[in-house]
Amino acid sequence: MAEPDDVSIAAAASQPVDRPAPLPPTLPLSTTEQFLAAWDRPPAAPLLIRVRMRLVGEPDETALAESFFTAAARHPFFAASLASEADGSQRWHLQSSKPTIEQRNALPPARLEPLDLATRSGLRATVWNDEQATGGGRIVDIDFHHVCCDGQGARQFLLDWFGHYAACQEGREPRLARLQPERLVDRGVVKNPPSVAPPPLSEGLRNLWLTVRGRTCRLARGATETPPAADRRPILCDWLLSADLTAAVRRALKTTGSTANDLGVALTLAAAARAADVRHARRWISVANPVDLRLPSDRRLPAANRLGFAFVRRRQRECSSVAAVLPSVREQLRYVKDRYIGAEFIRGLELVQPVGLVERFRRLGWFVPTAQFTCLGDTTRGTRHGFTRDVDGSLLFGTMRLEAVSGFAPLGPQV
Repeated sequence: MAEPDDVSIAAAASQPVDRPAPLPPTLPLSTTEQFLAAWDRPPAAPLLIRVRMRLVGEPDETALAESFFTAAARHPFFAASLASEADGSQRWHLQSSKPTIEQRNALPPARLEPLDLATRSGLRATVWNDEQATGGGRIVDIDFHHVCCDGQGARQFLLDWFGHYAACQEGREPRLARLQPERLVDRGVVKNPPSVAPPPLSEGLRNLWLTVRGRTCRLARGATETPPAADRRPILCDWLLSADLTAAVRRALKTTGSTANDLGVALTLAAAARAADVRHARRWISVANPVDLRLPSDRRLPAANRLGFAFVRRRQRECSSVAAVLPSVREQLRYVKDRYIGAEFIRGLELVQPVGLVERFRRLGWFVPTAQFTCLGDTTRGTRHGFTRDVDGSLLFGTMRLEAVSGFAPLGPQV
């Protein structure tokens, strides 16, 4: 899909969407963005969030591209790049890059290509023709650089893109939420909900000790030789659950009183324990679980990073099965959510990051987990987007039907 010409972009810009409020030409990185930027190590560990959508039907390719640019224009960080300053710091330079969308007549490769924020936008979409799909089909890969936005920000963009496209195809007014781009200036300010007081110092120190104590267990290395640098890009694969498996997962959640995030973290701990090096059995299996810090007042914040982290750590012997570890995981993550502990992690970074301690801690292995599990937030929030549903409940975007969607979280180095 070729990039629209100036006329197409002007037509997209004329759509009834909100105009961004004035922003400074440059913005400093927030504490979270600095922490994430240090994890970006292409090609082996590019910090990209990949969303893969499987669509059945023939799209209006021009309209799809125009809606893509219309949606991207609502989120300023997708038109920004990172530039190094004289003092060695980095700043966002707004309106200095442009997202890309293109079409390829092939099935997508398994390996993930990095995005360099110094030279291009942190948003990239590729539409692949799926010739094996019945009745025509497309696989749409959307890559978001994590320093630009978190998973909820990616979700915002996708709702805007396909909400705008579906409305235009169906001849109705797009129902895009009014955003407040000016709030990006304060995106790094983390506040607790009014009903949640910050934990006392003793509790904070205890949480820190639980996060860093002991040595982290590493996964056993494979017997194969290390591939050359050109082949060290991550390999992505997705597994589409059948209706029976989906029903089994829902029954398990209901029976145990757990959330999908609880179950996912417990599964990750059990799988990591089985794959860990037996020589390190006394060490701690550590799973980094991002925590969504958005409050109801943040619903009009454009795509950005608004998250903290929880480190769930267990001895290898405690992770013999999902059933064995799930109760304690459920209790810990409920505490993290109810007490807004993910925000305390960011506040701790704000204290130690300016003096260079975060990188020193990483070299000690403190913030390098055994494995990562993306946070499964409530993706049903704000469901009034006007999407039409097929008889089986699947979403329709004009002549296209959403068959499946998969999300891939980025892995930090050595994870």
